[in-house]
Amino acid sequence: MSDFKKVDQRLSIHEAVCAERYTEIDGRLQRIEKVLYWAAAAMISALAYIAWGVAASK
Repeated sequence: MSDFKKVDQRLSIHEAVCAERYTEIDGRLQRIEKVLYWAAAAMISALAYIAWGVAASK
C-alpha cells in the first residue's frame, strides 16, 4: 500500500471519529440549552409571582 493510500485511510477514519464526536457534543449542548431556558423561565416566573404578591399586598 502506498503512503498516499495509508494517509488517506487514516484521514478518513479520523474524519469519521470526529463526526461522531461532533454529533455527541451537539446533542449534549442542545440538552444544556434546554435546561438553561427552562431554568431562566422558572426564575422569571418566580420573580413575577413574587412581584405580583408584593404589589397585591399593598
